[in-house]
Amino acid sequence: MAARPDQVALVTGGARGIGRATARLLAQRGAAVCVNYTAHADAADGLAAEIVADGGRAISAMADVAEAAAIEAVVARTEKELGPVTILVNNAGVSWRGTLDTYDPEQVARMRRVNVEGLIYATQAVIKGMRATRYGRIVNLSSIAAIGTALPGNAFYAATKAEVAILTKRFAMELGPAVRHCWLPPCAASARRALLVHCLRGARKITVQKT
Repeated sequence: MAARPDQVALVTGGARGIGRATARLLAQRGAAVCVNYTAHADAADGLAAEIVADGGRAISAMADVAEAAAIEAVVARTEKELGPVTILVNNAGVSWRGTLDTYDPEQVARMRRVNVEGLIYATQAVIKGMRATRYGRIVNLSSIAAIGTALPGNAFYAATKAEVAILTKRFAMELGPAVRHCWLPPCAASARRALLVHCLRGARKITVQKT
């Protein structure tokens, strides 16, 4: 991770899975962490308590990233209790399996609100502070679906994750070089750990294909 003593990370969807592992890794490397969640409050609260018990700083905060005002409130609380956000991990996401025959516009719209608009809202919420300090690291979790798989029923999910990939590239152009971006598809835990650390050191973009 970049050699700053005052790192503050916001991990969306941080209560379970990849988000939880990422929040724990950041805390282990010295960052204060806000564990954002929509559901599974006990898991998020437990992780924050675990980090504090280990000598770190952490809070948990509920917000649906699909609601701009909600994620803005989380960022404001994080800045008040932990300090300016220097790291954003856009991990929150939902999936829905469907085909042309079973297409459900409401399901797809909800998926896009979380997977795409949620990323946009969270990024908007932190960039003012990052621009002011001319420092920031933003990691966007994508999926191998974005670069093509043969798994049935994931065309619409894949479209949202492909959008994540292209937005990462465009936001890197818009906000760089002070605010660095990368997108990270799910992969083996050891590879994810190494790639995340590399991202936070300043890589603009990293792509990895799960084998």
